Amino acid sequence: MASRRRLRPWKDVTHDGLQTVHVVPVNDLRAHRERGTSCWCDPKLERLDRGVLVTHNSMDGRELIEKFGLM
Repeated sequence: MASRRRLRPWKDVTHDGLQTVHVVPVNDLRAHRERGTSCWCDPKLERLDRGVLVTHNSMDGRELIEKFGLM
């Protein structure tokens, strides 16, 4: 099954010189904030060696299908 997310490697550098990378649902019902780490979808934040991975949640819940195989 093809993923319905896209990786957006912004050159969004934080105050401590780290990079922020966003994983955003494709064609979601509402736009996501792809700068910084805050968004309406309450994204999951993971600290990496050279930055932060911000994984956004979809408005339509498609990540539940990807995670649990729900239809």
